[in-house]
Amino acid sequence: GNNNFSISFTRMNATGKQLIAFWLHKKGEKWMVKSLDKSDSEENFNHHKCGLYHYITPKNVFKSIIIIRLKNVGQEISKVLHLLQIRNKKVVHMETRVVDNAFQFYVEIESSSSKDWSEIRNILETLNGIEIEAAEEKHEDFEAPVEVNIDLEEATWFPRSINDIDHFQKVYMAGTGLDADHPGFRDAVYRKRRRMFSEVAIFHRHGMRIPCIKYTEEEKNTWKTIFNELTKLHEEHASEEYNENWKELVKYCGYREDNIPQLEDINSYLKKKTGFQIRPVAGYLSPRDFLAALAFRVFHCTQYIRHGSDPFYTPEPDCCHEIL
Repeated sequence: GNNNFSISFTRMNATGKQLIAFWLHKKGEKWMVKSLDKSDSEENFNHHKCGLYHYITPKNVFKSIIIIRLKNVGQEISKVLHLLQIRNKKVVHMETRVVDNAFQFYVEIESSSSKDWSEIRNILETLNGIEIEAAEEKHEDFEAPVEVNIDLEEATWFPRSINDIDHFQKVYMAGTGLDADHPGFRDAVYRKRRRMFSEVAIFHRHGMRIPCIKYTEEEKNTWKTIFNELTKLHEEHASEEYNENWKELVKYCGYREDNIPQLEDINSYLKKKTGFQIRPVAGYLSPRDFLAALAFRVFHCTQYIRHGSDPFYTPEPDCCHEIL
């Protein structure tokens, strides 16, 4: 693709008849406005395929539609969504589709006012090598854009490779310490144990084997209590798929009432069967980091177990929550 694209705007009256108001065309670094009369509307709409639509819904919601032709699907979708995210644009719908043997990315954006439209156009100007096609829909209203500058230094970091997940170390709630209302807050032995689990997770890097944990008898008893109760409930309430896979976990991963499975065993089994991997984490990750890891088929999982004083309650995720 090249750096030139055009933007088409349409207007609809109450009867739904189409009138193209004007066509914005980017030539070099300048934008030129060309008026289109009604007789030219169909021809111009059919030939000026590169563009963007702004419109107002009957409920006075300001919306924009972009259709982008993709070459490198993964990288270009990430780039578009990243640019929209750092400018706080509200994406309400998106989809990919194949047209003429090429991928298209359809994006629908809601705005608080028409002032947002000029900023969206400004964002599109940064998409070098991505071709933007006019939407097929005909919409209601428009307002001439105004130039807005984008400061890319405000960009929010996100992982670009599976190794970048090593940076996900910030956890909420307990983590390396325990909140005052946590069942193990006053248990010095439990707090020390949790620090050990946190260190294992913090020093783990992608590609390393997950260290095996020698669980204490108290931890095994807590696991046993939960294991026996949940296995009874699984038989009655879990799905057929869950119970079928449960048999394999028992067979290959050491799921027993007297044994807490090792994450490395589960990871090896899961990777062969599904392509997903498990990696240890010190506590509750932010939803953003957790979902970003899932995009690379990585599931963060804790190795510690809840405090034995209340086996059926925990204010945070633990290994029972995540693997049982």
